[in-house]
Amino acid sequence: MPLFGSKEKLKGLINFSKHNPLLKNLTNKEINELEMITHLREYKDGEIIIQSKEPGLAIYIIKKGNAYVVLGSVGGKGEILEKIEEGEVFGEMSLFGNEPRSVHVIADGDAQILGIFKHDFDALIHRNKKLGFKLLYNIAILLSSKLRRANVKLYKKLSDHESTLA
Repeated sequence: MPLFGSKEKLKGLINFSKHNPLLKNLTNKEINELEMITHLREYKDGEIIIQSKEPGLAIYIIKKGNAYVVLGSVGGKGEILEKIEEGEVFGEMSLFGNEPRSVHVIADGDAQILGIFKHDFDALIHRNKKLGFKLLYNIAILLSSKLRRANVKLYKKLSDHESTLA
């Protein structure tokens, strides 16, 4: 099965952008340009969207549905780290390096996932530097927010662990 279905016109992406942090402050023209490299794929409940230890090839947005981020094995033994909901972005670290994926992402119910391949993203930011800057800035804000949340979770776990030892 291909990573994504065929390229399609993604009607409604402009309306969708009003609530999506990746698309924040983009003009309709810029969203249309981004739409040209965006793919849509539907996933069934329990289907793997991202496989741990595989190369990161794309950044994703949940257009419809939800997914779980799972660390470890998929067959019920992994730890659910978080739930990703409609409109949220994931897989963005693949745009900045060649490290393999560190987690699985699994559809929680049927889901529609938008994806932008790394090579298409790279070509876009070289072709349209203003749009590229806006997208990279938005991704930096997303990554900063995710790092902040991870720090809070880690602090809470450490505090809980220390209190059980005391």
